[in-house]
Amino acid sequence: MVRQVRPITCGVVSTATDYKKIENKIISGIRSYFQNAGYENAVIGLSGGLDSTTACLLTAKALGEQNVHGIILPAETTPRNDVEDALLFARELGINHYIFNISDIANAFVHRLHHRHLLPNSNVTRGNIAARARMTALYNVAQRTRSLVVGTGDRSELLLGYFTKYGDGGADILPLGSLYKTEVRALAKSMHIPPFILNKPSSPNLWHGQTAAEELGADYGQIDPILQMLVDKKMNEKSVARKTKNAQLVAKISSMIKKSEHKRKTPYVIRA
Repeated sequence: MVRQVRPITCGVVSTATDYKKIENKIISGIRSYFQNAGYENAVIGLSGGLDSTTACLLTAKALGEQNVHGIILPAETTPRNDVEDALLFARELGINHYIFNISDIANAFVHRLHHRHLLPNSNVTRGNIAARARMTALYNVAQRTRSLVVGTGDRSELLLGYFTKYGDGGADILPLGSLYKTEVRALAKSMHIPPFILNKPSSPNLWHGQTAAEELGADYGQIDPILQMLVDKKMNEKSVARKTKNAQLVAKISSMIKKSEHKRKTPYVIRA
């Protein structure tokens, strides 16, 4: 079951935002959640990217570095520098960390399904298999270490459905789930996340050359204000389109929100 910490803020990045206060509130929320659940340890997937690094640092501050297990799960499509960045961060932070390459597992699954004609030959379906293999690995480590799995998704990704259901969306707590991507970047900067991670373009890296901006059709600097107007301010599409002067992007984002609603809910139970 995917849960979120209590929403922290509803706005996009502002120079007046008190990110230290947000940091403290998230840390307190993580600590409280783990205490109430009766767990001391956390497992988190480290990709070398902005979200996983920020979520990991917040978790370490909440639970202590000795109680955090950072798992680096590269595949064939993972850039070498991402693995190196994740390793460097984990070592400097002082958390337990491990590398487990999922290529063989993901490829075997793809091959078997493709052989049985059960797998559409596309980047998305292959990427989803990799994401779900990572989730499986994280929960197995969590069972071994008696930990909860910390997810790394942010509010922008959750609202857009820009995550794999039961893949990177499979977690016990989402520390960044109430912050837009632009807010996460600002929070990370205030927490002194290294520039080589802070300034890295957003990408799930589920296939070679994948970037969030290209796949979504815009960068988060454009997307986040539209999400805020549509979701937080409950403005209609026409009003947002007039304000942004980009009706095509507004329509696309609105459609993504609606079509991904099922990804933000627990399975529907039919009353018998």
